[in-house]
Amino acid sequence: MKVFRVEDGDNLSPRITPLVDVVLLVLIFFLITATYKSVPQKIDVQIPEATLGDGQITTELRVFITAGGRFRLRDRWVAPEQLSSVLKNIKEQRTVSPVLLISADSRARHQSLVDVVVAARQAGIENFGFEITLEGSD
Repeated sequence: MKVFRVEDGDNLSPRITPLVDVVLLVLIFFLITATYKSVPQKIDVQIPEATLGDGQITTELRVFITAGGRFRLRDRWVAPEQLSSVLKNIKEQRTVSPVLLISADSRARHQSLVDVVVAARQAGIENFGFEITLEGSD
């Protein structure tokens, strides 16, 4: 029987190259087999139906403010002192609450914008917004 003897010149470090090759082959095998894992093609999804919160549809009402401080509402000119009563009449004629959209000329005074908001509050219109135009989008 031959007994393994260590001589002074022999290198006892293990060879790592074959081990790395085996690990890479196993890794490639697992990566390839993982892509063949079947995924269900059909997923049952319950799509909710849209409903309104209180059953009312809001409508838009536009007010345009000119540079001179004049108001245009529903294709007719309205005097500043009559704006509140005109808005109140429009609100009473509708069964849904209107949303007032305010669009002003860039040279209009700020006071004209405040007058429209005050008139809307006096008419009982609480929902309003401002239409803006970004520079360069004309």
